[in-house]
Amino acid sequence: MRQLSAEGILSLRPDLILVTADAQPQSVLDQLQRARIDIQVIPNAYTLEGVEEKIIQVARALSVEERGIVLAHETTEQTRLLTNSLQQLQQTPLNAVFIMSVRNSNMMVAGRGSRADALMQLAGIHNPFSDKVVNYQNVSGEALMEANPDLIITLQDMAMPNSGVERLLQDPAISRTEAAQKGQVIAIQARWLNFGPDLPVSLDALVKQLNSVKPSRSNDQLNANQQDDKPTLVSVNQGDF
Repeated sequence: MRQLSAEGILSLRPDLILVTADAQPQSVLDQLQRARIDIQVIPNAYTLEGVEEKIIQVARALSVEERGIVLAHETTEQTRLLTNSLQQLQQTPLNAVFIMSVRNSNMMVAGRGSRADALMQLAGIHNPFSDKVVNYQNVSGEALMEANPDLIITLQDMAMPNSGVERLLQDPAISRTEAAQKGQVIAIQARWLNFGPDLPVSLDALVKQLNSVKPSRSNDQLNANQQDDKPTLVSVNQGDF
């Protein structure tokens, strides 16, 4: 939504526009409202309860509320199975930071109120910047070295030659962290941060990524735990609503 102009949206001749509560810029929304298009604002809380409410609200707007309620309950159940498995597995939370970008040894990290921080919380990961940074903010290399994460998370969109993971590891401050020295840097897909009906699939994919950089003993434990719980994970096309 933030990358589209009102003219581009109006050219599609929509009868209904669904936007999340944090959609911007407001000037575009105001112009769409003046065009007398039905605009419905969907809550966008980055919690499991928020995802459930979002699914039901979208379904209600599309007159398929019963299907939405079923999907919301399935999503909640599957996510709770995964989070319970993680809590049983991890005696101490993994210390990790999410880095959006790096420039001149200043890095934009995720903090309280961001989608990345919310996803890490669901996965049982401790974010040392959660109580120091709001949303996404730049921090110094010194601050990162002080946090000294066991794991660094970034986006796959950044994971390209001479940028992304390679660039992160070349940064002097990042290279001194425990995560960098042990090669414990993972790149996730941006869509994992959507907080929609595919949340359990995203969470499960994140867990598998975490497994790839954790000791083999933890891998065996998690595999055994997942086999015991055997949650059924489905990828839902949000366009079905």
